[in-house]
Amino acid sequence: MIERLETIEKRFNEITEELTNPETLSNIKLTLELNKEQASLKDAYELNLLQIIQRYQHTLSASIRKQNASFL
Repeated sequence: MIERLETIEKRFNEITEELTNPETLSNIKLTLELNKEQASLKDAYELNLLQIIQRYQHTLSASIRKQNASFL
């Protein structure tokens, strides 16, 4: 899952750099396509990050429950 985030982040940064290129900006169709892809990547990144956080919270909660049970 972390690897997926890294792949998304890498492509997002590539697009960001491409969008600073004057040749890209002069091509409206390409600029729109890149903006659309970047927005999609941002959504995918946030969704993957949310899933990682939820898994971490679940694992942490399970660990705490297990630890508490061992004290009883």
